[in-house]
Amino acid sequence: MKTHTSLLLVALLSLPPLAKAEYFEAPLAKINSTEHYCVASETYSDKPALYIIAYAASSGKLDIDSMTATVNGEAAKISDPFVKKSFFGGARAANINLSQAQFDRACKDGVELVVTSKKGTRKYQIPAATFASVKPETRIAERVEKNASACVVEKDNYQKTTIIKAPAIGLPRGEMFLRCVIGKSGVPIYQLFVHVHRTSNQGWAFFEKAYDSGGTEHEVTVIRRDAFNGGSVDESVGVNFSHAELAAIGNGGIDLKLIGKNDEQVLRVPSSSIKGFLQRVDTELTPAVARTTVQSKLSE
Repeated sequence: MKTHTSLLLVALLSLPPLAKAEYFEAPLAKINSTEHYCVASETYSDKPALYIIAYAASSGKLDIDSMTATVNGEAAKISDPFVKKSFFGGARAANINLSQAQFDRACKDGVELVVTSKKGTRKYQIPAATFASVKPETRIAERVEKNASACVVEKDNYQKTTIIKAPAIGLPRGEMFLRCVIGKSGVPIYQLFVHVHRTSNQGWAFFEKAYDSGGTEHEVTVIRRDAFNGGSVDESVGVNFSHAELAAIGNGGIDLKLIGKNDEQVLRVPSSSIKGFLQRVDTELTPAVARTTVQSKLSE
């Protein structure tokens, strides 16, 4: 079975070794049966990584491992080749990195990409609209509005509580979501609620501490622990934040390590989830209530 080649151009700005916080990808563009590209952006911090992605196999007219590239006549840095297993049964790929200035020009004028390898030279025209479609500031704003609309408000007139929940983010065995709980005291409690199911082999993690990527420790409240027949267990905890702390988080989002006596887990929440959640909180509550700085432990 013949393996095809495709071209993946990726315009990257400073790429820290973290999982994606925000990721936007334009539809895959087909050049011919063996060459494709797509333009994408990733945001790890307040400076986004912008990129076009290229895939190639030995049967194609581009050799990824010997590839060089220019973007509108300017030399571009290429990342180390990698294998994209989901593409053509495992195509070779590489990222062609662009600066912010190059990306901004591409949004207005498009790009002429010239790639050269030991198999020859290839030239591609990428329209401005393709780059504009993954512009981080525009796409994150759209995602913020969507997340704000998707928040759920639950009111209990008997317990006199109001809970505002952000959309859940899936975990390998569980989920997490931001929530704001206002009880009889009227003081809002902001938490990243984390629920995980652990197998009998894993046992209890006994999560009890949390640190963000800046080294700041956040209080962890144990909400619930349940054991089941067969030895599997559920653990639910809340990582506490203030409104001010959440509002101060930039485009990198929350990057947090949850630490227990027997295990630990890294958690990442995109900035659009946080901003959408706070937008909904500020709509549902008066500014004075939403920004109350007194924090209480919430264990229910």
